Amino acid sequence: MIKNRLKKASAFFLAAVLSLSVGSSNVSAAENTVNVKLEVQYGQAEAREITDMVNAFRTGSEAWYWNEDDATKTVYNDLGTLTYDKTLEQVAMKRAAELALGYSHTRVNGEGCFTAFAEYGYSGRASGENIAAGYISAKDVFVGWREDKDYYAGQGHRRNMLSPDFDAIGMGHVYANGIHYWAMELGNVSAAGDSGIDGDQTVTVEIQNSSIHSLSTEKDTYQTVSGNTIDLPTVNAVAEAPTFWPEGGSAVVTVENPDWKIDNELIARITGGKLLGKSAGTTTLTASVGSEKVTVTIEVLPNDNEEDNDPGNNGDGDNDPGNGGEDDNDPGNNGEEDNDPGNNGEDNNPGNEGNGGSSSGNGGSSGSKGNTGKSSGGSAAAETIIIPTTSIVGGVQSATEGVYMATHVNGTIVVTDKAVIAQNYSLANNEKPYAKFSDFDVKKSLLAKQSIDSVAAAQGAVVGPILNIELGKMTDGKYSLLPADGSPIRLSVGIPKSFMETGKTYGIVCVRTGGSYAVLKDLDNMADTITFETAGGAGVYALIKY
Repeated sequence: MIKNRLKKASAFFLAAVLSLSVGSSNVSAAENTVNVKLEVQYGQAEAREITDMVNAFRTGSEAWYWNEDDATKTVYNDLGTLTYDKTLEQVAMKRAAELALGYSHTRVNGEGCFTAFAEYGYSGRASGENIAAGYISAKDVFVGWREDKDYYAGQGHRRNMLSPDFDAIGMGHVYANGIHYWAMELGNVSAAGDSGIDGDQTVTVEIQNSSIHSLSTEKDTYQTVSGNTIDLPTVNAVAEAPTFWPEGGSAVVTVENPDWKIDNELIARITGGKLLGKSAGTTTLTASVGSEKVTVTIEVLPNDNEEDNDPGNNGDGDNDPGNGGEDDNDPGNNGEEDNDPGNNGEDNNPGNEGNGGSSSGNGGSSGSKGNTGKSSGGSAAAETIIIPTTSIVGGVQSATEGVYMATHVNGTIVVTDKAVIAQNYSLANNEKPYAKFSDFDVKKSLLAKQSIDSVAAAQGAVVGPILNIELGKMTDGKYSLLPADGSPIRLSVGIPKSFMETGKTYGIVCVRTGGSYAVLKDLDNMADTITFETAGGAGVYALIKY
């Protein structure tokens, strides 16, 4: 049956507390850094609830902390309440996003945390910061920061919240990498009120070059036409700061401003942030961050009608939706994308725990791309793609019809009989079970991949092939998903030889739309298959071994 996890590292974590008073310094220059874009989900409405908790704490009978002798206490009877402050909230939201890349009071750009205050124009006489990771609710993180059962050495967060130096507070809460990160910024009133918005956002974070690894682009070759410009390739990377939490984890980010170098500027050059084709030929374009590099091929095609600049005659497909080439602007050229809950990397569940997943992606089946390059005339033969409607694993054929397009595993099947599924999900006579299996595309749902990596890391597991799986139904030819809370449906996948290893235990990590996740155990005793039970609906499923 489904398990939330087989094991996990630590459910939550509190960092050492920091506070700063006037006259102190917490600034160090950020050097050798790059800006990256990180997808997060903000939960500001819930985070702001902590303000009332802190104020009740400051004005109640529990407003005390141990002194250094651990025998006597400092008790407060007349502390004032804290005002929620827009400026401090902006600082806290930025810091919470930074925590998703490096969990420390030192920012991932190498600066101290209080430099973030200055960036937003804060000029109060005192500053303080509490941070936490892994807590799934405002109440839980507040209780963690109270440190009721600790002595002086462990009550830094408590002393911060009770400090008479502070009269203002701002909160930040993000969900990223399958983890909840929290930041509390304390200080003096600058601009009372709040402005933080809940939901998915792309945040720019400055990070040290040394934390960026494994640069990649969507394609190996990019085409343009002499005299035309195209966008520079999007460069993705893996951010692995030494302070990433959980330890050993990483996040997928997009690099905003890598260093670019073209091998032959007579063929192409960079101008105004675009790539300009100069003359017909082939050259290479390299993006680098620190010592990390990725190189792509640039093909510049001749412009056969340069005088009237006819985009339909270029043959490159970038601007000509009828050209059938590398058509970046043709939504019909990317193949079918059926009911893709994770295509935008979205996650609508702020309530996931610690190492939980964040989003579910399903790319559906992909159609073929048109032929690249310039056409010399004549007719081109149409390409016919046959979509498999069934599959076989271990000599057993799938029990339901569907789309079986997953190529990274040795087959995928539905084991549960279609009549049983129909009965358990109350299907009508004109309805029948229908399944869809396809290979997962990390570029379509980076958050889902981050969630899988985080869950697998908590199990000490290695991630293998990743699939999109939909369990749905056909109603008079119309497809829809089965409920995700229905009866178990048994599936089986063939383990590719490249992922087989003697003595290993295999399982499945499932991440669904809305952020829920589960670790599913292997129910068979076969060395080359994984059999597991799940429910209807869509999800991203990764093979793991440990």
